[in-house]
Amino acid sequence: MKFSEITLLVILLCCSSLADGWFVERSPYSELVTIEFRETDLVQALRQLDEHLDGTIYIGSDVRGLVTGHYSGVPLEDVLRSLLAQQSPALGYKRVGSSTLVVARPEKLVEPPITPDGRLLRPGQIVEEFLLEGESIDRVIRLVSSRYPDIELLRHPIVNGFWAIGVRRDIEALRRELEAVEAP
Repeated sequence: MKFSEITLLVILLCCSSLADGWFVERSPYSELVTIEFRETDLVQALRQLDEHLDGTIYIGSDVRGLVTGHYSGVPLEDVLRSLLAQQSPALGYKRVGSSTLVVARPEKLVEPPITPDGRLLRPGQIVEEFLLEGESIDRVIRLVSSRYPDIELLRHPIVNGFWAIGVRRDIEALRRELEAVEAP
């Protein structure tokens, strides 16, 4: 290698390591914050955190409480966890997208159970996927439809199979029956 090639290589390596800090995409949740709360209303504290977030914090209507704490150079998400841990009954949060947080009671943060085609499940229903190896999907759907009229069937769009939507007892009976049919 010539001197000029070595010099160019050294310059490129130095620029590359300097640029690492400039071009790394940082999560808005990891921003370091310095903030203090003394018997502060939780909603007010969350609004103060929201000012540090390059995004939005949505606050559930049942979020209440007081918080106390001093945080110096702490990631925003860790501050949020600490504030919510001070509450009784428990509060939680979830990330939505890259820069939005939702704060609410944990039961309100649970995604509603949905069917593969996007409908909400009724209480007591479950969804199970069945993949068939050797059986004809048309034959199995006819069999299942006649024997289990309360189970809804959705054909799998890609593979030889379907989703069954129904109550657990019926789905388990269907699974046992299909295992017997598919057994060699």
